[in-house]
Amino acid sequence: MQGFQTFKKKLSQAAEGAIGHIQQSVKDLEHVNSVKAIKDYELVQQVGSGGVGLLWKIYSARPKRPSPGSPSEVSVWLLDKKALLHDETKPKADVEAALEVYRRDAAQMLRLRHPGVVRLLEPLEENRNHMAMVSEAILTSLYSLRTKDTSQLAQGLELSEVEVKHGLLQLTEAVAFLHAEARTVHCAVCPENVYIAGEGWKFGGGGFGI
Repeated sequence: MQGFQTFKKKLSQAAEGAIGHIQQSVKDLEHVNSVKAIKDYELVQQVGSGGVGLLWKIYSARPKRPSPGSPSEVSVWLLDKKALLHDETKPKADVEAALEVYRRDAAQMLRLRHPGVVRLLEPLEENRNHMAMVSEAILTSLYSLRTKDTSQLAQGLELSEVEVKHGLLQLTEAVAFLHAEARTVHCAVCPENVYIAGEGWKFGGGGFGI
């Protein structure tokens, strides 16, 4: 656990040097004002991308009106559905199938309760242009950390061997839970569906489960 606390501290330090660029990218989302997650939470910075196809853009956020007992830090997940539906290079049937997988993924995260599964705080919200949901605070996705796709945050950050071993152990325990208690098989185990939180590594991407 000490390793993850060290990693969290390093990630926070990296964010300080990139805050100007990140604030601009968050400002670009102000037009998404019909989504409750945007109305109720103040987006701070994009921390990563996730999901098969990397359609989720994940932002650290704070409640605009904090209430007693509610978390002070959360993550807001946004998916630009309009851009997908207007992409002429992708067959509409394939896009609709992908969106349905993401809906199932959100439903599973809301239903399952395990330290190795991302915990949703608010269910999936969907309108004509966007999908959005709110989860426990996520530091980044394993994919984003490995590829530095959010280079303002992840540049120069590396997981130690101990952190990797501990993370894999946590995922193994999560898989055991999914098989034995949730009676489901996670069919999309990949860096895009592994998320790093303060408690360690967690699964998303359950929409492909059987």
